[in-house]
Amino acid sequence: MLLPGVTTLVRLVASRRESANQRLWETLYRLLDDEQRSTLDVLLEVPDGQRNSQLDKLRRPPLRVSGPAMVDALQRAAEILGLGFAEVDTEVVPPRRLAELSRYGVQGKASLLRRHGDSRRAATLLATVTYLQSRAVDDALDLPDVLISSKLLARAERESAKEKLRTLPKLGKASAKLAAALGVLLEVTGAHDDLAEQAADDSATVEPVSLAQVWAEIEAVVPRSELTEALVAVVELAGPPDSDSDEAWRAVLVKRFATVRPFLPLLCEVIRFGADPDGQRVLAALRDLPRLWGGGRNKVDRSEIDEQLLIGSWRRLVLHAPDLEPGTIDWRAYTFCVLEQFHRCLRRRDIFAVNSSKWGDPRAKLLAGSAWITAKPVVLASLNLPPDPDEHLDERAELLDATFREVTAGLGDNTAVRFDEHGRLHLAALPAEAEPPSLENLLKAARRGMPSS
Repeated sequence: MLLPGVTTLVRLVASRRESANQRLWETLYRLLDDEQRSTLDVLLEVPDGQRNSQLDKLRRPPLRVSGPAMVDALQRAAEILGLGFAEVDTEVVPPRRLAELSRYGVQGKASLLRRHGDSRRAATLLATVTYLQSRAVDDALDLPDVLISSKLLARAERESAKEKLRTLPKLGKASAKLAAALGVLLEVTGAHDDLAEQAADDSATVEPVSLAQVWAEIEAVVPRSELTEALVAVVELAGPPDSDSDEAWRAVLVKRFATVRPFLPLLCEVIRFGADPDGQRVLAALRDLPRLWGGGRNKVDRSEIDEQLLIGSWRRLVLHAPDLEPGTIDWRAYTFCVLEQFHRCLRRRDIFAVNSSKWGDPRAKLLAGSAWITAKPVVLASLNLPPDPDEHLDERAELLDATFREVTAGLGDNTAVRFDEHGRLHLAALPAEAEPPSLENLLKAARRGMPSS
């Protein structure tokens, strides 16, 4: 067998690669009309009085996490999507080849891209814009995810925790006074009940304890004025009986409305969202928010909102906020109620962005219809799964139950491990190990070696 020489083989491979690249460029070039090609060429031009091209501007991702940065990210996404290339079907090209071409377009200089031929320049810019369309939507949704998690929710929780710590001494003193008064009440009434039982056995009578006597005993321990102040303090600091642990930080969160107001209308206007049945109600409420507080409105009627979204303490904050007129709501609190649930649904992908690779619908890439019917026998055979899923799930459930019973039976008298009535595992804390002498000697040597000031 005769093999070609190295130089001949290099020329052969290079010519085939060049032919494949040329075919790729021509394929993408033919997907565009003359107007779209002109639009792509304009991206490489540098406007008068500026140093960078339009492409350089669109390639620059957001660098800060804030409300204004969120507005800039949405405006960038709107500008990229507004170029009109979302409907160009680039699926005729393998995704890997398109990604390689877009990588060159994202990293290359505009002056270098201008020197390429028409087909290569248009194909590179089309691949770049296609990549930037999904990347811009991803960036625009990454910012609210971080903004809501770190800047809004986390900050509100920290501030409410600080407020709780600040009020703990006052709450402790007030609770101690109320506990002392209740102790006296229980002691007086308990002693009277004991006397009444003893008198019943001896057929004697015992005078009932009057309210004045009870108050005299209580005021001997805690004055009535101090008891009233303690009661007011406990009610004020502990909150109403139907409150929950989230109400404090949610009330702080409502004060951050100025952070989210600028970008919420743009969020639904720029990004095309979809939702599964669990997220449709939240998405509808999110799209309706700009109407509620748009046009300088100060009052929103209760009939204009979706009350089924008012979970937990949000119902109190939205419907029963101070200084509300009858039949109206606190629309700032309702905005954050919807925004919190939108954030949760977006993370679970109950709500998803249509033009996004990171925040898109994970179910969109699943096989369905005739494609799944064709591939199903091969997939089941490769995974060694039965055609009926119920049979497989029953076997897994029986195996899991048997394993659980085997583990719990082997624990015996081990008190460090236990299962509660819901099947959750609880482990006792491990005792701290004593520091070895070598570590103590090392610490002493390190302290002696450090300067004194």
